[in-house]
Amino acid sequence: MRAVCIERCMHGSEGGVVQSRPDSMLLPYFMLIMEGLNIKKISERLGMSISGVKRHREKMLLQNGCTDMLELIAKYHGMQGGEEG
Repeated sequence: MRAVCIERCMHGSEGGVVQSRPDSMLLPYFMLIMEGLNIKKISERLGMSISGVKRHREKMLLQNGCTDMLELIAKYHGMQGGEEG
C-alpha cells in the first residue's frame, strides 16, 4: 500500500512527495530512504555512484522545499495521514 501511495505522489498528485516531473530514479531512491538505508547502501542497491545518490537527494529536497530528509519524510507522512482520513 505504501509503495502505491508513493508512486501516486511521485506522478503529480498535489501535495505529493515529488511535485514536478518525476525522475525515474526518484521513486526507488525514496523507497530505500524510507527503509532506512544510508547513501552508501542505496548506491550499491541502485548500482550508481554515491555522488549520484546525493544528487537525487538534493533534487528531491529542492523540488519539495525541504531542507533535509527528515522534513521530506514528515511531509510524506503528513500527506499519508490526510489521504487515509
